[in-house]
Amino acid sequence: MGRNLLEHKNWLPGTPVLFDHSKLDFTQVSKTDLQIIRLFHQKNDTKIGNGKSAIVVGENRAQLWYQLWDEGDKISALNFVKIFEKINLAHDWIMKCNKV
Repeated sequence: MGRNLLEHKNWLPGTPVLFDHSKLDFTQVSKTDLQIIRLFHQKNDTKIGNGKSAIVVGENRAQLWYQLWDEGDKISALNFVKIFEKINLAHDWIMKCNKV
């Protein structure tokens, strides 16, 4: 998904993005999977840019998301990520970011 987004003809570094992971079962994500995601972000940091990413994880699942990402190294990136349990709040935040 990330690679397709960055290769899209209309992509610009720093574009605010909303990722809906509310249907994703991230309880089965391995440390190896996390490392692959971290390496993707490190390799593509300039292409991603300094925008904002809203990640929707679903009702009552934010704590599980934080626990998952507490494992291993942190991602050092230009963009800012915020976690949401409700898509409408994520959408509102992204729309505000887009106006700045």
